[in-house]
Amino acid sequence: MAFCYGRATFFIFSRYNDLDNVRYAEPCMLGRAGGRILMIRLQTILMAIFCVGLLAGCGGDDAATGPDGSVASGGDAAPIFAGSGDSASGITLAKGSSAPLIQSSDIYGADVDLASIIEEDPGLVIVFFFTVDSGQAIAAKLRSLDTGFGQDLKVVALGIKEDESALKSFADTNNIGYHIIEANALEGADWLDDINALPLTLFVHPNEDREIVQRLAGAGSDNANIITQVAKKFFQQGKHGVAESMTNSATESGEDAAGIGAVRGFVFQGQGKLDEAEKEFKSIDMQEGLASVAYTRGKYDEALSHAAQSDSSLASTVKAQVHLKNGEVDEAIAAAQEAEARIGDDYEKSQAANIHGRALHENGNVDGAIGKYSEATDLSNYNTTAMGNRASAHREKGELEEAQAVLDKSQGWGGAKDDMIVMMLAQVKKELEQSNDSVRQERIRGLITDLGERFRKLKEQGETEPQDTWSTRPQVIAFLQSTSSSSVFFERAGMEMVIKREIEARVAADPRVQVVERDMLEALLQELNLGSSEIADSNTQLQLGKVLAARMIGILEFSRFGKDNVMNARLADTQTTEVHPLPMVQIKDGASLEEIVQSSVDAIIARFVEGRELQGLIGENPTDDNLIVNLGKVHGVTPGMRFDVVKEGEPMKIGGRVVGNAQVLVAVIEVTSVEDEYSICKLVMKKSDDVVLAGEMKVKQNKVS
Repeated sequence: MAFCYGRATFFIFSRYNDLDNVRYAEPCMLGRAGGRILMIRLQTILMAIFCVGLLAGCGGDDAATGPDGSVASGGDAAPIFAGSGDSASGITLAKGSSAPLIQSSDIYGADVDLASIIEEDPGLVIVFFFTVDSGQAIAAKLRSLDTGFGQDLKVVALGIKEDESALKSFADTNNIGYHIIEANALEGADWLDDINALPLTLFVHPNEDREIVQRLAGAGSDNANIITQVAKKFFQQGKHGVAESMTNSATESGEDAAGIGAVRGFVFQGQGKLDEAEKEFKSIDMQEGLASVAYTRGKYDEALSHAAQSDSSLASTVKAQVHLKNGEVDEAIAAAQEAEARIGDDYEKSQAANIHGRALHENGNVDGAIGKYSEATDLSNYNTTAMGNRASAHREKGELEEAQAVLDKSQGWGGAKDDMIVMMLAQVKKELEQSNDSVRQERIRGLITDLGERFRKLKEQGETEPQDTWSTRPQVIAFLQSTSSSSVFFERAGMEMVIKREIEARVAADPRVQVVERDMLEALLQELNLGSSEIADSNTQLQLGKVLAARMIGILEFSRFGKDNVMNARLADTQTTEVHPLPMVQIKDGASLEEIVQSSVDAIIARFVEGRELQGLIGENPTDDNLIVNLGKVHGVTPGMRFDVVKEGEPMKIGGRVVGNAQVLVAVIEVTSVEDEYSICKLVMKKSDDVVLAGEMKVKQNKVS
């Protein structure tokens, strides 16, 4: 509010001085003194109206400090005089609408096409409407942005009243390098008639809709914190380095220190520089910022203490986050509702609506959650977290097309750099493709009955040893669903599913491994009507693995570890029954999913495939140039791989007891071609001339190869 009051004070004196310099016409029925008194009273009334309208506007779209760096600045104030505000009958160039398609030549003859500028994919496009008298201060700040950040944003300015000569003089005097267009030269620009507030600055997102994400209009624009506002938009896009540099430019331009500090503090927090963020928030006594930092550090009591000292929307949003982390869903919903009712700009309101949606989601109200996520994205498309949450909720309901539509949209608003959104979009597209593959679905249905019957027989008969105890089984793994009852909360909906599916997909992408199709596994579990307690049983897991011809069963489970969530993975060998636990992985909110997923995949592959010696048998009627071995692609065999042909040697005794037979090398063969389940080899070495290769002879992977 201090900043809001500060602006009000500036505007009031600015207006007072303007009025005081007016050459008043003396009313014919009053003397000069009486007319002067009347006009002074009129000043007082007008000033009061202006102040009320301005203070009311402080809680609007462009007011107050906000989450992730949203900061107060000039909003869409109600009109005071003709030409100084927008009419009450709606605004064509409003937030959320499309910027006009501007095609013209600038004052120096260069072609200007807003659509082409947008295709260059800058972070932001600024369209500035001005007059020479009213726009000099903002024009100078835009020159600073254009000079320092021309690769990241583009500026197009339209002079509303002046002719080309006056605009050239203005540009030369102010050393302006961005495009300036004489508005009167535009053809078919009826929309110019709707501009009643000058200067007018539009922030346009560079997508095909040319969506206006913010507008600054009306009196007081000479003192607007426009550089800070631009920095805020770049922060919301996740471009922290650019945003930080812009806050430095805002400081040099003398913009509001509290507003700059808020943006810079959230930039530091987004970069993981929590000490710097805390220092910045302390310098401007921003309790909601300190609450956010404490929450990120996992100091939840401290976060609540700071939040209690602020009545901002962000402070209540932090409260809701703490309650959700503690599993207090009802309290989280109440705090989120409080956040939505408090003063805040659209980005703050978006954050509040999103956390409200997460609380409803955790409470099992998926439809209610979708409504709140939608509200959050309507308020700010830069809130790609809310977009991902909404897509996850649609996915949970089986609404894959709706999920894909939301994720596709998020790509143009920063989601293309978001690991979770990128992963989820690829997964949803694959799931949609598979659901529309009728041949695949029919094949799965045909297998389920047979697999179910095999499982029941195996369970009745107990464990049976396979006839071939020597040959390596195919490198097939089946990932079973988690049976853990541990309560885990992720700030982003669907995080568990995204991580699991991504790990499965990347393991399956290794040519040495096959992963049992999830659709088939889920259909089998449904056919068998197995409860979570039965699936958790190790014997049931191993039997399922044998039925599915899987050598390994993989289980990924999530639980809490202090303030963070962790993933525990383990592999169970269906042949030896040996269980292989993998290293625990900590999953912190905001951590790189790419690193988490890839490190887990590497650990699974290393345990499941690498360092494992393949063993097999030679087929019938071998010749030196055509030996068939029962090992193929599904076992991880590749051309050029060599195998030792061995035979049983003399019994080995230890302590007078036979513990096995020695294996004697008799020949070496090399793989020349590989099929799915077998390989064709050639003889490269015989131990002696009297060695005769025959069917059923044992081979094992040559350690050198």
